[in-house]
Amino acid sequence: MPKKTGRQEVRGGQGPVPAKRKRDKQPDRPVFEANTAGIDIGAREIFVAVPADRDDHPVRTCGTFTG
Repeated sequence: MPKKTGRQEVRGGQGPVPAKRKRDKQPDRPVFEANTAGIDIGAREIFVAVPADRDDHPVRTCGTFTG
């Protein structure tokens, strides 16, 4: 288990690793097409997002089927 020391994390034999910073809020971006969904396909999960005014649950997640 990694040890935390100050702002850096120390991993066994690998030396210090910079700690993760909080990201600043992303600026609003223009809408190119209002009738589209955003899809993020990862190795373990798939995320699909629609505009917030279109659905009570605008972001949905499902697992992938590969091992």
